[in-house]
Amino acid sequence: MRRAARIAALLALVGAAVSGAANGLADHRNGNLPDLKSGGGRGPGARDLRARPEHREHLARDQVDGLEVLLGRRVRREGDPWSGQISFPGGHRHAEDPSLLETALRETREEVNLDVDRVTEVLGHLAPRAPGNVPEMLVVPFVARTDRRLAPKPGPEMEEAFWAPLAELPPSGGQAVVPTRVGELRVPAFLWRGREVWGLTYRILEELLVVVGLSR
Repeated sequence: MRRAARIAALLALVGAAVSGAANGLADHRNGNLPDLKSGGGRGPGARDLRARPEHREHLARDQVDGLEVLLGRRVRREGDPWSGQISFPGGHRHAEDPSLLETALRETREEVNLDVDRVTEVLGHLAPRAPGNVPEMLVVPFVARTDRRLAPKPGPEMEEAFWAPLAELPPSGGQAVVPTRVGELRVPAFLWRGREVWGLTYRILEELLVVVGLSR
């Protein structure tokens, strides 16, 4: 029997200060992401996954053996808008990063100690989106796949890192009461094995579940 395939969604965060101006960020939101098309010299690996049916079909076939997704819980710290939340590895783009894909790969090395570039195939990216709690920021989720058994180890910014079977998420769907800047809110969430997965991570997972054929 084949091992379960594993996928990692790696986040690159772009803010107005990085993109240079507010109109530059608006261009990103409109899909104008030339940086992704080249992938910093990585060719088609940084293309829009929604426009790559061959990779979508590959991920859908992996359902037979079960797909797992890499997640972690962020360290609780003041000033972090995602403090203590379940999230994907990822972080802010640095000026020296040659591409958003390189940002995502670097942040994954720093946060969960996985050199994804060496042991996975980067399939492409999902739709860029702005977090509800930081609307001036744009987040680009990249998707990578591997058949290898990778053991993530949390770095200084993560309390824990783990693999979650994607098929277990839809049945765990419900609601959670969470703290926000405007007080407590009841929001859609995956209530998976004692963890509440909500917000931006929930929305990205919803799209990923559609891509792999586990949701509509």
